Amino acid sequence: MTRRAKWENWQKTQAMFYKKTSTNYKKWDMYESNSEDSEEKEPIVPKDDPTFKAMEQDFENRAKERRVARALAESLKEKGNHCMK
Repeated sequence: MTRRAKWENWQKTQAMFYKKTSTNYKKWDMYESNSEDSEEKEPIVPKDDPTFKAMEQDFENRAKERRVARALAESLKEKGNHCMK
């Protein structure tokens, strides 16, 4: 009786485990997306929020710093290449 109970318990456990980990690929084949979901909508952000304006200014400052640093690196690279020649 004990062995039978263990066997039935194991079968139940395997059935539960299989349900959690298996993927029903037939459902994926029948999937159709809604046209509403596929449209990319414009994000809604507050126009006059000072937090967003500060964040936008920070983005612009960082982009400017990257452009300056890249230009300096390019010029130094060219100087180094010229010296090596």
